[in-house]
Amino acid sequence: MTVLSTHDTKRSADARARLAVLAEQPEAWAAEAAAWSTAAGAGAFLDPDGDWLLWQTLVAAWPVTPERLVAAVLKAVREAKVHTSWTTPNARFERALADRVHAVFGNPGLLPRIEGYVAALAPYARSNTLAAALLHLTVPGVPDLYQGSEEPLYTLVDPDNRRAVDLGALAVRLTDSATARPGDLAREKLHLTTTALHLRRTHPLGAHRPLTAVGPAADHLLAFGRGPDVLTAVTRLPYGLARGGGWRGTELHLPAGGEWTDALTGRRFAAGPVLLKDLTADLPVALLTRRDAA
Repeated sequence: MTVLSTHDTKRSADARARLAVLAEQPEAWAAEAAAWSTAAGAGAFLDPDGDWLLWQTLVAAWPVTPERLVAAVLKAVREAKVHTSWTTPNARFERALADRVHAVFGNPGLLPRIEGYVAALAPYARSNTLAAALLHLTVPGVPDLYQGSEEPLYTLVDPDNRRAVDLGALAVRLTDSATARPGDLAREKLHLTTTALHLRRTHPLGAHRPLTAVGPAADHLLAFGRGPDVLTAVTRLPYGLARGGGWRGTELHLPAGGEWTDALTGRRFAAGPVLLKDLTADLPVALLTRRDAA
């Protein structure tokens, strides 16, 4: 069984997709977090680890209410057992941490800056979200989808990740998930999920075989075949890819034996070398099948 999120995940897969972008820009992120800390009142809260946790969690779950954020960070610091714990709670420290959270949400100049930073991460987080979702559904193993994760899900530690899912509304959105809407990550992820699951049902996946791209940005592609007629390709480290100038002529060789169709977009590609800038023109991922296997 393979999973991305469970009932006990500290941060859901899509929340982690955002944090993975921060890992690609550590200096910029450290400077931004320091600026936020100063804006929120640098001397008001003297636990740097708690502050770091606060900013990371805020980005991961944005938009998030103060109540959800307080609950998540309090649970984390209690389990860290440095300043407080479940068995010996430090009411003064915990109150200071909660006050810190509420001070952030009460700062009218800080919230737009946080929102803007999360928006700047969005293109790269989208790539990470779709890549993780497609890998989850096509790597060897049996995928288990956690409730609500068919669409982007930005949840924190329990009980936040156990909130009710409106399955009726989700079923309605399933009826038109295949219709493209540029910039609608929810629709893209739902379409990817349903397409990959239907493919597993109609065309059982075969043996895993790695595939390697060729070119200056080859390290930014993860690709493999599942049997002779199914191929997964996903972008990795998308922020670094963009900073490096994109794919720059990097190619993936599609095995001979027939035309390939991207089940996610319907686009067709001839066997042989294909430019990754063309393969990923619509989505940062591709789920390719031979025409006679679709």
